[in-house]
Amino acid sequence: MRRNPRAEYRELDEGGMLTQLDTGQHHGLNPVGALIWSHIDGQTFGELVESVHSKITEPPPQLAADMSEFIEALKKRRLIDISSPA
Repeated sequence: MRRNPRAEYRELDEGGMLTQLDTGQHHGLNPVGALIWSHIDGQTFGELVESVHSKITEPPPQLAADMSEFIEALKKRRLIDISSPA
């Protein structure tokens, strides 16, 4: 997974804000979303889940499922690119 270079991120007190520069759309991120965004580049989904899981004090049991939905939403909004391994 890679961040789209046309996505701009700004850290805020309670999370962050993503802007898709091609569309001008803004997307607010809660603290967990901001954590995911900060670790997304160059990782597989499994690596990302492991990384985020290790940073959260009490991760919920459905963390991987929630992250999958979040990643799919980022992809749909063209904020990340996902490529299959060669």
